[in-house]
Amino acid sequence: MRRSFRAYEINTGFPHPSDNTRHHKKYRRDTGSEELIDDDGALWHGAISVGTPPVSFTGSSAGHNLVGMSSSDLFLPGTLCKVNCDGHVLYDTNASSTAISLNDTFRLSFGDGSSVYGDQFTDTAVNQTVGAATNYSTGFSIDQFPPDGLLGMAFPEISVFGAEPFFHTLVAQNTTTAPQFSFKLAQNGSELFIGGVNTDLFIGPLTETPVVDTGFWQVALDAVNVNGRATSRNLSAIIDTGTTLVLGDFASVVKVYDNIPGAKNATNTIGEGFFTCARSTFSS
Repeated sequence: MRRSFRAYEINTGFPHPSDNTRHHKKYRRDTGSEELIDDDGALWHGAISVGTPPVSFTGSSAGHNLVGMSSSDLFLPGTLCKVNCDGHVLYDTNASSTAISLNDTFRLSFGDGSSVYGDQFTDTAVNQTVGAATNYSTGFSIDQFPPDGLLGMAFPEISVFGAEPFFHTLVAQNTTTAPQFSFKLAQNGSELFIGGVNTDLFIGPLTETPVVDTGFWQVALDAVNVNGRATSRNLSAIIDTGTTLVLGDFASVVKVYDNIPGAKNATNTIGEGFFTCARSTFSS
């Protein structure tokens, strides 16, 4: 998250409000969905193709790309990657006739301590910046991270590459029917729908919530409620498909747990931001 905040400031010239610390023929495509695979409820990943001829990063559990909304960049393990890349499908820039080196490097760090660095290229989708990783941290090894790489779906403001994200490239090139994408995340039948929403998956009207600050998918919250009681009001939140956690600033989280019977601050025993509470406190 801090890396994304830094990228936002570099790309826009301003700190993020929530930061407290070649030619190709274009084809207009229909809307369509990409199946996402549920990996034990920890992450969802789907297949993409990159390069000319296209190489599909698919197959078994190791042939997919995680799709995340708190990152804006696309990276894959390159053929020069010798650290923690075994078992992943590798992106061979020499084998793609449309891969062009940007003579620039990149380094990305994530909240769980994992990181990746490598070289930047453009490739298909047309003129899309792709990171070819030369090093993966342990967090991206095949036993810990089944997808091959990451496809960021956030805004240009937080691109570490300083480039247009994949979906923005599709929209700019008029290759999607609408500037919209949507997710279904479940144990079965999960999907990423490009160009709109899959109306077969819901009944009734959608509720629209505007993005209050581009960079992340950041929306306004009226309140956070515990047992019908508002603990905090007039907040903003970042919607992210790439994490299983609900995170908040320390003061707001304390207010939540203050309203949960039996909850105790575990800062001194586990660490700052941790609380303990009885399982019976929660219902499914």
